[in-house]
Amino acid sequence: MGAARDLGRAQARLHEVVAPSGLPELRSELRDRVETVPHLAPELRSYARALLAQLPDSDRVCHGDFHPGNVIFTATGPVIIDWTGATRGDPTGDLARTILILRLAAMPADMSPWLRAADRMGRQLFRRIWLRGYRGARAVNCEQLQQWETVCAAARLGEGIDEEVPALLALLEQRYERGSGMSWSKRPASR
Repeated sequence: MGAARDLGRAQARLHEVVAPSGLPELRSELRDRVETVPHLAPELRSYARALLAQLPDSDRVCHGDFHPGNVIFTATGPVIIDWTGATRGDPTGDLARTILILRLAAMPADMSPWLRAADRMGRQLFRRIWLRGYRGARAVNCEQLQQWETVCAAARLGEGIDEEVPALLALLEQRYERGSGMSWSKRPASR
């Protein structure tokens, strides 16, 4: 599990870097993605937009897809690859996407129930150690992390990963209920 800690620290170091002014803005990118997600209930879309509107901007490098599959360990340290989603913005938003991926990324459909349970427990531990490594190098506002994660979940729905849709929707509905005080199952019918 030292790898999880090291990856958390590497992401925190990345977030110390001031981004070039030519990178797209994280908030604008997420706003555009949330707006174009097909079949997202209007209440969930509005909720994600409202959260995003109150989250901070920043000028830091955000990778956009930082997870273990996009890091190569070398003799000189980790090398981060796949920069196609890089943006300029609040590091907590980038960390939130990582935490979301570590929490919900789809597993092979033919994985046995036993392996799925072991995977869930392993992911939870890996995620906690990653976050501990990150926090050891950089402060994290937990409330903002959760808000960013909610927005990232809405945006990720548009990425076409069908296996993740039920978990992403469940997370959004749960956060909507907590944030709005309205039960998702008792919400007014969408028009």
